[in-house]
Amino acid sequence: MAESNLAFLNRLEGDSRKQQQAFIQNIASRLGRLNEGGIPEHPLKGAPDFWTSYELDYEERILRFMDNWRAAGGFTERLATYDELPVVIARTLRELGAQSLIRQNQPELAQLEFERILPELQHTVWSADKPQQALVAASQADAGIAIADYAVAYTGSVVMTSSKDKGRSVTLLPNIFIAIVPAERLKTR
Repeated sequence: MAESNLAFLNRLEGDSRKQQQAFIQNIASRLGRLNEGGIPEHPLKGAPDFWTSYELDYEERILRFMDNWRAAGGFTERLATYDELPVVIARTLRELGAQSLIRQNQPELAQLEFERILPELQHTVWSADKPQQALVAASQADAGIAIADYAVAYTGSVVMTSSKDKGRSVTLLPNIFIAIVPAERLKTR
């Protein structure tokens, strides 16, 4: 009579564990260590206590984020006011030769009036009502613009959540991604 599925699987698991133990024993013997066969105890779990209280001050967060973003290959520009954004973004897109852009459907981005300051570009606003068209537009756009929900100074990364008005494709598919990071959304870690 043929072996049952459960018995077969149990036998395979037992064979696998024996091979694993032999492999570990071989490494231990080459290192001159005794392999006592148990799982070593790890007294610490998670981040150390000091990490939860580690906090950079406001200026340090900004500088650390900018350094880490540049180290990852990005470009940064620090602005004193939100009003400077349209001019800086227009200059950047012109310098990079962008022909089209897609932006997330957020009131803050609508106020920047990209259509008015960059009339030579093809403009698209992410639309959850027409997801297939929005996805195609994002894949064909030269630039995507979004406001970061958060940014992490310690790693130089941005956190972009998605919703019906904030499609992830705007941040992932275009060749150029412009992340607007309000300083109050910048966290240490």
